[in-house]
Amino acid sequence: MNAGFRLHVALAAICGCLLLTTSAHAELLGYWSGDTNGGAGSTINNDQGNAALNGALVPGAAWTANAGGHTGLAGDYAVDLPGLDADHVSVPGTGVTFSEITITGWINGQQTGGWTGLIQSRDDDQPIGIGYRGTSGQLTYTWNNNSDATYNFNSGLDIPTDGWAFVALTVTPSQARLYVGTTGAGASLSSATNTIAHMAQGNPTDWRFGEDNCCGTARNLAGLIDDVAIWDHALSDEEIASLWDGSQTPLGPAIPEPSTLLLAALGLLGLGFTRRRRRR
Repeated sequence: MNAGFRLHVALAAICGCLLLTTSAHAELLGYWSGDTNGGAGSTINNDQGNAALNGALVPGAAWTANAGGHTGLAGDYAVDLPGLDADHVSVPGTGVTFSEITITGWINGQQTGGWTGLIQSRDDDQPIGIGYRGTSGQLTYTWNNNSDATYNFNSGLDIPTDGWAFVALTVTPSQARLYVGTTGAGASLSSATNTIAHMAQGNPTDWRFGEDNCCGTARNLAGLIDDVAIWDHALSDEEIASLWDGSQTPLGPAIPEPSTLLLAALGLLGLGFTRRRRRR
């Protein structure tokens, strides 16, 4: 194989990875990492690209310092919520009628009262989202026109209060599946399934990250929230696991930076030249 061909192959691989990154999960509606805001301002960008779904940090909510997000890496920011009434991130409703949905996010904190909201759209008729079940410390969800068969579903999934945790929900017409992923020593991803019929639900009302805007006060998260994402279809168990373990992001594969890929391509080119010289 000559050096020129090796370079073409390497560049094609780079282009393929970049195309996969931009085209994967075309049904992603929103991804609010906070990283593109650089820890400044009161807006949180929708990294999916639809600026109509950019959100806002409501006074009281603030950015963490650099590397304060769930990865702990430079450039990773999270939102810090004191847990007081009305502290949250607000994102416009998507306007989508969901027959399927996936909601994911990372949290590091604790509930301030029963039924604390995590990622919730509290519509008067069709509230949807995820939060805590009562004061149990367990993950639950709201669907089916606020049916207690959903928000009072006993998932048995305890949300840790001593570090970052991954939380997720997928809904299809025949079931809902909740996930909690822990971090650190003994990290694991657990799930629970509610096998009841799930009707389509609209989303005209704003999303609130870290609050359930219902029924008085004390439904606020005290802590950090990061990397919230919403899709209009149900991800598979494998896709959820890849978001938890970091091999994927909501935007696609967690591939190296373009500069790293270019260095790899140049390495292949150099290898080709070396082999040619040795054959002479």
